[in-house]
Amino acid sequence: MKNTRTVKLLRLLEKKELKEFKQFIHSRLFNKNKKCIELLELLLPFGPHFTSSKLDDEDFAISVYSNKNSLNTLMNDVVQLIEKFLAVKKFQEQDDLQNYFLLEKLREKREHNHYQLVYNRSVRKLNKRKKNIDGYYDAYLFEVSRLRMLYQEEKNNNKAILNQLVSSIHAFDKYTFANRFWLDNAERKNLLSHPTPFSAVLQDNSRKYVEMANQKPYSNEILIHLHLLLYSLLANGQEGDMKELFNALKTFHPHVEHEDHAFFYKYLINYCVEQVNKGDTSYHQKLYDIYQYIFKMDVFKEGKYLDHTRLRNAIIITTKIGKAHEAHDILDQFIKDVNPTYQKPTEQYCRGYLCFMQKDYGKASDYLNGCIDLKDVFTLASEVIIYKIHYETHQDWAFDVPVQSFRAKLNRHKDKYSKRYINSYINFFKILTCIYHKKTNPNYKKSLDDLRQMIQDAEYLSDKRWLQARIDELDKGK
Repeated sequence: MKNTRTVKLLRLLEKKELKEFKQFIHSRLFNKNKKCIELLELLLPFGPHFTSSKLDDEDFAISVYSNKNSLNTLMNDVVQLIEKFLAVKKFQEQDDLQNYFLLEKLREKREHNHYQLVYNRSVRKLNKRKKNIDGYYDAYLFEVSRLRMLYQEEKNNNKAILNQLVSSIHAFDKYTFANRFWLDNAERKNLLSHPTPFSAVLQDNSRKYVEMANQKPYSNEILIHLHLLLYSLLANGQEGDMKELFNALKTFHPHVEHEDHAFFYKYLINYCVEQVNKGDTSYHQKLYDIYQYIFKMDVFKEGKYLDHTRLRNAIIITTKIGKAHEAHDILDQFIKDVNPTYQKPTEQYCRGYLCFMQKDYGKASDYLNGCIDLKDVFTLASEVIIYKIHYETHQDWAFDVPVQSFRAKLNRHKDKYSKRYINSYINFFKILTCIYHKKTNPNYKKSLDDLRQMIQDAEYLSDKRWLQARIDELDKGK
């Protein structure tokens, strides 16, 4: 056992670290395997050198495992514990990295007020340090996180947030230049001797950026230019801003990293979806054009797999503009590129959706119920279409279910979906039930205006436009 990888790694630990490691393995946060503790209780007394001949005795670990294969598996588990301990030790020394991950966690939880407190505290501390490459790297990480947070927080053209955003873009510019792009040591030293930002607000001069891109791939100024175009789109919300950003992304595609493309396209798509939700259905065609391009360029591939939600969205958009046959072709062509874990539910849902749009309700139900049975992605979305089918085929029994029962059914998925997401479907069912009762009983207690008000009052609501269309049908049929 003296020459095993486990013991070799244990020799790396000093006396103090061995004591800390003993505390580490007893923490349920890091280790839940009692057998690892038993084995290490046998090994650690031989530290820190671990040279005793007793370690080579055949029956040394027999009290833990008599089976050799089981012991080898356990030894591998101990190796992973030692690696984790070393990583945690190093992480504890990195205050800035700890703050960065704290910022990211606060951002994920949308706790923006406390996020700002931690960000300000971290930057003040960083600014007191002597400037070096590591300091600029940490500053870059903080600005990346802050950019993400500001984009996430930006709602309803909030000017205060947008002003912070553009200042953060320029700070990001400076630190990105130092740490992310192709600079040799001499260039880095020269850069760090000039503390001022390296680019003013960029003017729209595409020829300049094309020439720059040809000279140096992944140009910092191109990336900042794209951020400023996105800022303009968020601040002004004009169709021209959307087109300019889309054209710039296509122009500079070979010179921008994959993850950055996915970031910008996400906001481009979200902008178009917002316009559709406001009633401008011409943006269905613009979404179709965007999806055509990003599928061609593999923008939303994660590793070797295509994002299954993007494939679903492309199918829906293509169908919306009256190209159902092309939607079938897209599904046939790209479903094989989806992660095998999600292939079946994605195909079941998409084929169910296509059948529903073609009013083949029998086939649609078969596909969608198959998707629901898989209890995976698109389960809730499948439930919504099933209830649309119940509405169209006059299934009275479906709308006699109390809302509380539907809520309980959806809450079984609360480990997979956010509360906001689940509430959007609960509100859909609640409002659709009222619309159905109004459809089957004109004397129903709620008026059409009441139903429209319910839609307006719902903070979160799935398929709002479809519900509004059903109310309009009832209004025309008076």
